[in-house]
Amino acid sequence: MALTGHMISDAFKDSSIVNFAMVCAVFAMLALVYLIAAAFMDSIAFGGIVPLAIDSFLTLFWFAGAVALAVKLGVHSCSNQDYLHSNNVIDRARNRNQRCHEAQATDAFLFFGFFAFAVSAVLSGLSSMGGGGPRASNIRRGPAMSHV
Repeated sequence: MALTGHMISDAFKDSSIVNFAMVCAVFAMLALVYLIAAAFMDSIAFGGIVPLAIDSFLTLFWFAGAVALAVKLGVHSCSNQDYLHSNNVIDRARNRNQRCHEAQATDAFLFFGFFAFAVSAVLSGLSSMGGGGPRASNIRRGPAMSHV
């Protein structure tokens, strides 16, 4: 979020893809407040459906942001001056080399976040479907104290 915020504040022209990356980060921060609370209070998790929906939505948004930024950036070295002047994400700042590194790091964080939210969505899905593990009735227990 800080890298994306610095890219926005340092630019002299707006870049819609950088703005979208910031929207993804802000929405994730707001959603994480609810998701952390829902992990500890089942009453606000609504059977796990709401956390699953939020995790799925975050996964989709972060994937879209990561792929869109990667496509806009292309795969080039930040020391390539032709690339720095021709790329419309990078050429919007005074220090293009720094912005190039920030954009590449932001994209790496977006992909990392995508994978983290994908794992969280899978775990939320398993939780909302009953855990996927052995049911309580199938677990063998020892005798109760009254039987000893």
